[in-house]
Amino acid sequence: MSILPNWRRLLVLPLLVFALAGCETLGMGSPGVDPRLTKDEPKFFSKPGAQACLVGAGVGALGCLLAGRDNMAACMAIAAAAGCAVGATTNYVFDKRRSEFANNEQRMNAYIEDVEADSAKLQKRIAEVRVVLDDNQRQLAIIQQDIKTKSGDQKAMQRELAQMRANQAYLQKELENLDQKIELYRDAAMRESTEGIQSPQFLTQLRRLENERDDLQRLIERTYQDLPSLVAMG
Repeated sequence: MSILPNWRRLLVLPLLVFALAGCETLGMGSPGVDPRLTKDEPKFFSKPGAQACLVGAGVGALGCLLAGRDNMAACMAIAAAAGCAVGATTNYVFDKRRSEFANNEQRMNAYIEDVEADSAKLQKRIAEVRVVLDDNQRQLAIIQQDIKTKSGDQKAMQRELAQMRANQAYLQKELENLDQKIELYRDAAMRESTEGIQSPQFLTQLRRLENERDDLQRLIERTYQDLPSLVAMG
């Protein structure tokens, strides 16, 4: 087995820490986003998915270390990102609950509690987001009128439109993270069902979470439906 040069061994740990930390916060903290959206954002891509991400990224980065690749930095960055994507799509909700509860009833109750907790977070999040979106909708109406009358501060208008585009992208990413969490619950329900274990209450709570997610998407789409045309005209 080849031994890595000293500089490579010194480089491995900070790169790995950086890659793993970046994995958990992927896509968050985008510049230009309204700070009210970023202040209390719930981590729908929460502990089970984050653990999967860390494990996948760690395995990928370790492969670079063992292979002794010449371009270690690039190898580890790519491997960590790929490992995060693979790890995050595994059935960690199912595996975690299976390892914790052999009793079927206790395990299904744990699933229900998980979904109910995410549903409560999402309801709170929708209320917070609605405040920002209502403000954005009023801003868009003013901008639309200013464009028609060729009045208003053009630079201020461009800044407002840019922030709203950033808000829209940020919220879309949040929906994608929520979708990943919902998919983990769906996979768990399907895998339990294949073994003859079902819980109507679990499925009911999951459908409720999905409906709340759809409510948020409709709210975002309705608010920003005129944004592309105003950006083109502004």
